[in-house]
Amino acid sequence: MPDYSKTDYSKTKELIFVINRLATNVNYLPLKNKLESWSLKLLEALALEDFRKSMKAVMVLRSLLEFGQGIYEIEPINADFVIQELDKLNAAIRQKDALPHLPDIFDDSSNLDAKKEENESLESTIRQSAILEKIRQLPNCQLKDLMESFAEVSERTLRYDLQKLFNQGLIERIGAGPSTYYVIK
Repeated sequence: MPDYSKTDYSKTKELIFVINRLATNVNYLPLKNKLESWSLKLLEALALEDFRKSMKAVMVLRSLLEFGQGIYEIEPINADFVIQELDKLNAAIRQKDALPHLPDIFDDSSNLDAKKEENESLESTIRQSAILEKIRQLPNCQLKDLMESFAEVSERTLRYDLQKLFNQGLIERIGAGPSTYYVIK
């Protein structure tokens, strides 16, 4: 089994993206919501270096993927791949459990600019997931609704996030100008 200590932290973020992409294709809404929710909990726990919560999130995600495979909501090849990667991550977390600084597992770079960029990327990923959740909860969600919900985020950043989500095919833009609203695809 490859050692996660030699891989980049971005591999774990990619794994979380993969889980969220798998979730977008799940029709059974409770499973879809749990996959998205627990992948964000994993991301948060890893960012906060909370080993116990990270391991818990990995085990829950593993169970959800197995369940999704069992009810034919997730393709077996996809579920098996993600489960294998989650097992590798879990093993790496278990090895580092007694040691400080989880990023040492994933980040062999000491460049502070790269770390800052990574943190900003992580923040934008979490923010974009929160935007997706807000759009899911609020039918016909407009930019002004998002600006109220994310008061600490600039309008330009919200527009950038919406464009990125649109380009990824996760949301649909309807209308033009101030009456534009967004819905989940």
